[in-house]
Amino acid sequence: MNEELEKGLEHNQTRELTERAILSAKTLMKGCKENIVEILEQIENRKNEIENIKKEIGRHQEKIRLDEKFIFENEPIPIEPIREKLSGAEEANEIFRANERNKIAEQKCNGAISVYEKQTAIINDLRKSKDTTLREAKFPLPELKVTTTGTFFNDIPIKQLSSSENMKVAMSIAMALNEKFKVILVKDASLLDKENRKVIREMAKDGGYQVWLGMVNDTIDVSKCYSVCGML
Repeated sequence: MNEELEKGLEHNQTRELTERAILSAKTLMKGCKENIVEILEQIENRKNEIENIKKEIGRHQEKIRLDEKFIFENEPIPIEPIREKLSGAEEANEIFRANERNKIAEQKCNGAISVYEKQTAIINDLRKSKDTTLREAKFPLPELKVTTTGTFFNDIPIKQLSSSENMKVAMSIAMALNEKFKVILVKDASLLDKENRKVIREMAKDGGYQVWLGMVNDTIDVSKCYSVCGML
């Protein structure tokens, strides 16, 4: 009886450790996904900021164009020769007002140019900041990178990867984020074909990892976990 009790306690302890390992692996995978989503959100926010500033610059460019057209079509009026010819004070005042309008238009044009230059500088700073963010972003794999055109693995767009290549990327990320514990849980493993199971088996074997697959039993229709060593 003592021997049976010891075996039972040992079995329960092993099972408890396994449950903890699965929970830890899930937590690590969740953290990886959240980091990638956060980086992508930051990039998207930067893109939106640049687009808004471009629209603002477009409005200032149009204002500059109209002001420059006004200046081109309204040359400065020589004051002294006209004063000599005009005897009425009202006519002289109108000439003065015309010159004042020219001065105001020129000031507006210079102000718009100044705003344009400042907005351009802001766009350049945002571009530098975006490039710096992409360069300094810490990805779990050196082959994985995010650029302004998309997400790539070994310079191939993620969307163009085959199912086996996608599995390699997912396994590599899980292994890179779990180098000490070396236990990985794969949910819905029943949906994987033989090629993907082979990828998991070979990568787990080469890296010394233990992989648990969430499988569905065909006879009793309940989810079970099997060790990669026994099921693949």
